[in-house]
Amino acid sequence: MSTGGVFCRCSADSSTADSTPAKGFNPFGSKRWCEPIPTNAASGEALAAVNGQSDRGDGPGGAIVAALDVEPWPAAVGLLVGLGGLLFLLEPVVGPVAVGPVRARPVALSTVALAAGFCLGAPVFLRRGRRVFGIAHGIFGVAWAGVAVGTAARSEAVVVGAVLLVVAGTGFLIARARTW
Repeated sequence: MSTGGVFCRCSADSSTADSTPAKGFNPFGSKRWCEPIPTNAASGEALAAVNGQSDRGDGPGGAIVAALDVEPWPAAVGLLVGLGGLLFLLEPVVGPVAVGPVRARPVALSTVALAAGFCLGAPVFLRRGRRVFGIAHGIFGVAWAGVAVGTAARSEAVVVGAVLLVVAGTGFLIARARTW
């Protein structure tokens, strides 16, 4: 991982129970702590030091993946939510898309992608000890799933209920933000 031109070595937190690191810094709010390591940009020693490999391509993208500190589950959440946003933005440009025997508008598919991303994000954040983020992802995941199901079933009551859940979830987040 690169932070402002300084390469860092990251490892799981093995410090005190309150997650205060013994040294280094925590740029992402996770339980992974980073400490700066010396770099030699001309020879690529920094990337080799990060993952124990050279940057000449040892392993499938080894140096680059280690330098970026990509974790699979948060990346999956980000990809699904990003796909939902992209599908939403493509609505005016792209016509209905064939999904099996059904033709669906991209905006309808975006609700499914957003629901999947937020529902996946709930356990990902809860397992990391990020309770508020986990609860928020769960609320909005259920709400987007309600919008998708209500739209597919042509049930106005389900869609209105899902929108009310979004409003309630937003109110919950605003109330939590005031206590921070």
